[in-house]
Amino acid sequence: MRGQQGLVDDGALLTFGGATLQRAPMEFIRELVRRGKMFTMHFFFRYELPKILGLEKRLMDSDGLTVEMEAQFFND
Repeated sequence: MRGQQGLVDDGALLTFGGATLQRAPMEFIRELVRRGKMFTMHFFFRYELPKILGLEKRLMDSDGLTVEMEAQFFND
């Protein structure tokens, strides 16, 4: 079954039949899940993780801008 998961389009609705455990396509299902997890990991590291760099600089700054702000400044 290796390589056949590429034949399934992203977002496709799949159903699996079979009445016995011996007929269950578990390796195929595992590979589809693994592929989805790998895609999610790549997305996170490419698009979400870089955002932390800006936050880290702001949070590690010692100027106190965010902690010294008075509550009345938030009232419009």
